[in-house]
Amino acid sequence: RRSVVWSDSEHLAVIGLEDMVVVRANGHTLVMPTGRAERLKQLVQHL
Repeated sequence: RRSVVWSDSEHLAVIGLEDMVVVRANGHTLVMPTGRAERLKQLVQHL
């Protein structure tokens, strides 16, 4: 429910996930609540 799950190459499985974003890209995985999306910009700038 209200979640986004995306992977560029690997299989990804989730069960009972609610209000979360899960992204797997370039060998890295990001898991975060959808309500904290504004923090993504801070994380990307830090990397």
